[in-house]
Amino acid sequence: MEDRNKKTALGDLILVEPPSHDAAENLAAEEVLAASRTTGNYLMLWTNDPVLVIGKFQNPYEEIPLSACRRAGIPVRRRMSGGGTVYHDRGNLNFTVLTDRGEAFPDYERFLMPVIAMLKGFGVNAEISDTSSMTVGEGKFSGSAQLNVKNRVLHHGTLLFDADLDAVRRLTSEHLASAASAASAASAEQTEERIVSRAVKSRPAPVANLRPLLAEPMGREEFFAAVERAFAPIGRTAFTEEEKTEIRRLAEEKYRSFAWNYGKTPAFSVSRGGITLHAKNGIVVSAEVAAGSSRLAEPDKLKLIGLPLDEEAFDEVSPGLFRALFG
Repeated sequence: MEDRNKKTALGDLILVEPPSHDAAENLAAEEVLAASRTTGNYLMLWTNDPVLVIGKFQNPYEEIPLSACRRAGIPVRRRMSGGGTVYHDRGNLNFTVLTDRGEAFPDYERFLMPVIAMLKGFGVNAEISDTSSMTVGEGKFSGSAQLNVKNRVLHHGTLLFDADLDAVRRLTSEHLASAASAASAASAEQTEERIVSRAVKSRPAPVANLRPLLAEPMGREEFFAAVERAFAPIGRTAFTEEEKTEIRRLAEEKYRSFAWNYGKTPAFSVSRGGITLHAKNGIVVSAEVAAGSSRLAEPDKLKLIGLPLDEEAFDEVSPGLFRALFG
């Protein structure tokens, strides 16, 4: 049984109403919250329609099967904090807390303990692992990241309740495992079939939903309400009209833009099928084609230079080339 009267170590939290189920708007809302609410403690609970969210310093061309995502209509969004790639859908609850920094940064325990305590009340023996994750046994159901905002900290994390775990595995961990296997095989054969990048790499782990682990059956909305009670907000608020305008602007100009989601990718190179491309800011800056390559004719390599690393753009030069390079 959960304790509804307990206080958290996060102070008196005010619950903020999220703008929508659109990842671009919700990520923009986090940015606006951090910029405009310079005092006080805030909690935002939000869900997204299917989306892959990458860390600020990651390479989506390395982390994600982009062609598969495009065919499935699943967008890619880059967040403003570091860390690895995560899959969101309506069965995953995101929690964001904005508060004053403690003596240490990063500081995950005080943000995660309300969830750990709540789950123990529901018969789930969850624990914090690898500093910023929460697990049950070997199954990871939550990952978190933090952002330092002057003397404030924005903490956000995921909670897999009844998410599509097949999509989680197919679009994140299985893709990375397949890429790693291909790179290992190429290394053994002394070929250059690989991506060379200094971007932050995700660390795949077995995942688990919380719903089947609860001692008693519970629906999605009931669980989400329990998470809210676990953080014990003392009141509610909404974004002001001025903040809503800024959220819409950021969502459109930043979080839905190629420049942010792909253009912020650290410089990297990809070598496959006798083709080597070097990219910076999401744009091809040079291309090399090995003699005898069947994928791309030598004269066509010049057409790639200056192109964005985008499947539609590549298909105009050589249909199927983007998928062959990036999966």
